Amino acid sequence: MAALLAETASSRVFGLGRWGEWQHYNTDVVVERALALAQRLAS
Repeated sequence: MAALLAETASSRVFGLGRWGEWQHYNTDVVVERALALAQRLAS
């Protein structure tokens, strides 16, 4: 999964959450990860 996420990220397609990373996260964790991604993209 890590290789797939790295490959898609090179095309600016980012997987997050249960279906995007194939990990079960609580909502608070997904929101935190989404905000961190938004900050990285804004930099």
